[in-house]
Order: sequence, then C-alpha cells, then structure tokens
Amino acid sequence: MDLRSKDAIESSKQHDINMSNILIAEFMGWEYDENNDWYFTPHRVEVTDGIYDNEVPSDLFEFHTSWDWLMPVIEKIESLGYEVQIRSTDCIIFQLLDTLDYKPVIGSISSASGKMDSTYIAVVEFIKTKK
Repeated sequence: MDLRSKDAIESSKQHDINMSNILIAEFMGWEYDENNDWYFTPHRVEVTDGIYDNEVPSDLFEFHTSWDWLMPVIEKIESLGYEVQIRSTDCIIFQLLDTLDYKPVIGSISSASGKMDSTYIAVVEFIKTKK
C-alpha cells in the first residue's frame, strides 16, 4: 500500500469520526450556528492553546477520546429508559422493559482498542437507530 492510499484511509476514518461526533452533538441538542460553522457546547472547550470557548467547531469534538465528553451522552441515553453496560472491552445498550426485563437494542460491541472505543461505537449505533 502506498502512502497516498494510507492517507486516503486515514482521511476517510477521520471524516467518519467527525460525522459521528456531529451526530452525537445533534442528539445532545447542541445548537449549530451555520454562519460561523460551530456548535454551542454546554461546557467550555480549549479551541486553541489556552483559549477556551463554548462556540466550538465540530473538528474539536472529543466524544471519541474523552470520558468527560462521552459520559453525558450515556446519561442522556439512560434517561430515555435504556441501560448502558460497559464491561471489559464491550458495551451493550439495553431497553428497560415494564416487566423488569432487558431487551438488547445494541448488541455487544467489542473493540480491541478498549472500553472507550467500544462505548463510543455503541453510542453512535444507538443514535443511528433512533433517528
């Protein structure tokens, strides 16, 4: 594989992450400002060295790398009547039923990269099923 192919794969992967992060931001109800191409976040984010702001371009979203960003998403999912189970390198999202049973909504997502990656993937898949 030549360098251009590797660059194209990496660029495609980054694009997928950016699109997934935007999907999460929209699920969280973050307001998008079309004129400036940024989202209004509920917390301040470092946009450049030492400068923090609530107006953040999507390429600075950290849902895929930070538990601080991902946990509020998990909490929102759980507030909708679902349970998110994170174990070892797996993540499963269940719907809580009236019979006190669980119905898997997103089956076991496992990632060799660990809990963060599997949880992020499960959250994105959950949001896609709810759109």
